[in-house]
Amino acid sequence: MHKVLAAAFAAAFVSRAAIAQAPAPSRFEIMAGVNLAQLTTSADNTGDVSNRAGLVAGVGLIKPLAPSWSFQPELTYSMKGSKASDAGTTGTLKLSYIEMPLLLRYDIGSATSGAYPFIHAGPALALKLSCNFEGTDGTFTVSGSCGDAQFGGGDAKTFDLGFMFGGGLAFRHLDHVFSIGVRYNLGLLQVGEDAGSDAKNRVLSIVGTFEWPWGK
Repeated sequence: MHKVLAAAFAAAFVSRAAIAQAPAPSRFEIMAGVNLAQLTTSADNTGDVSNRAGLVAGVGLIKPLAPSWSFQPELTYSMKGSKASDAGTTGTLKLSYIEMPLLLRYDIGSATSGAYPFIHAGPALALKLSCNFEGTDGTFTVSGSCGDAQFGGGDAKTFDLGFMFGGGLAFRHLDHVFSIGVRYNLGLLQVGEDAGSDAKNRVLSIVGTFEWPWGK
């Protein structure tokens, strides 16, 4: 009888340990937020350069790799560009990309608790969808593609690469997670095709996500 009880206890212990060590399920996410984008260059700017506000939205997957660590690939639509004003005229460069951030994520504290902070970082690959320019002096407005002759004929490159980093706060309720965070995308490549320009994308994003277990 003692042997039977010992065997049953051992089996229960092993089963409990296996459950405790089982990896957390992957989570699917939808995300949306606002970009505050600007182009920066090493040259001195004579005009007043400001942010262009735009949409960022997409989907992603959070795949646990180890306790507290996850791989977080995403596919997003991201509006970038910049604004500049000089001598009463304002010009807006409107860039849009399909972007793929490949982030390594670290959850600080217990991801099973009600609320916990996280940080993430990694490369962000982007493919240009469009490049347009709009200028106005308050009375007349002109707009068109960046490649139009009236805007100098210089277009943006098709591919861009940035380094993205940021963090936020996640809130868990049962199997679902809501998070809000900030991230910064530091452009690494020259945006324009003109070899004389070294302008690069700089984007601060404020985003919210909603996550749920993948496959459940």
